[in-house]
Amino acid sequence: MAYDTVSVHPYTTNLNGTLQEDGVYRTVTGIELCVAESIPLTLSGLNTPKTEHFEITYAEAMRRYAVEYAANRGITLPEIIMEERTRDSVGHAFFLKNNVMVPRGWTDAAVVTSTYHVPRLEEIFGFVFGDGFNITIVGAYSVLDNSNEIPEKGKKAIAEFRQTFDSIAAGDDAGIKQRLLAVHPFYQGREDLFR
Repeated sequence: MAYDTVSVHPYTTNLNGTLQEDGVYRTVTGIELCVAESIPLTLSGLNTPKTEHFEITYAEAMRRYAVEYAANRGITLPEIIMEERTRDSVGHAFFLKNNVMVPRGWTDAAVVTSTYHVPRLEEIFGFVFGDGFNITIVGAYSVLDNSNEIPEKGKKAIAEFRQTFDSIAAGDDAGIKQRLLAVHPFYQGREDLFR
């Protein structure tokens, strides 16, 4: 399938702004896909409330890694699009759709995350994008792939997602935005992120 962009799902960074191991795997997988397809690489991620004191955003950490990775291998990267409002999976889907894809008339994207995270992102991105978009969630290797903790955390997170957006229709941008601003701890009262 031909994509309009490859978007890398954010993963927390180290205090010094370098990527943690799973962030490296996600970023490299995204680079490989965008280079193979000659399409833009979209890097998403604003720091969460726990990491707001970090000097750079998750997206900037991925950009720096991607540039260095490509330079060390003689790879020419296609365009890099920075999306620095994302604080979680729902925000990633919302801002990728509304700030990157819709303004460019794009309908197809590959979203790279860790393999263990694929089922959750498939549900979230399917809900946020609704009809008219083709979003493929691609799993990158993760050091956590065989963790017994991950399935339980994932079940809890998807249950919270379903409860938060229970009465909102899939693809309803206004409803999703309102719910993010009203009750989501990462976006509550943060109108500035939606301008």
